[in-house]
Amino acid sequence: GKFIRIHFGNAGKIAGADIEVYLLEKSRVIFQQPLERNYHIFYQLCSSAAEKYHKDLLIGTDPGKYHYVAQGKLTIDGVDDAEEWKLTEEAFDILGFSQDEKFNLFKCTAAIMHFGNTTWKQRPREEQAE
Repeated sequence: GKFIRIHFGNAGKIAGADIEVYLLEKSRVIFQQPLERNYHIFYQLCSSAAEKYHKDLLIGTDPGKYHYVAQGKLTIDGVDDAEEWKLTEEAFDILGFSQDEKFNLFKCTAAIMHFGNTTWKQRPREEQAE
């Protein structure tokens, strides 16, 4: 993936930009090393700052209850997930996302968290599961 940082001057005009290329690890969503975290959005969504969405998304404030999120480190020194959530929402607003568009993204994020808590068992016939 690419991370694009746009720098604005005091007058609000673009003053510069830089692009960082990085690897988006799909496997990181479902597995983390013991001292690593999953993607920050999962922890931010569980933060108290996002509580207005918790009822509709059927999530709580404890990221440890979500298998995909709880395998690694739940907190990082110096990172306040509630404060980071506010910055994330502000970034969506600056980029012109509507409330519905933001909520749809949050629903997808919560769905991934819930999906990690599902269990599957194979039925006698190989191609079926329940």
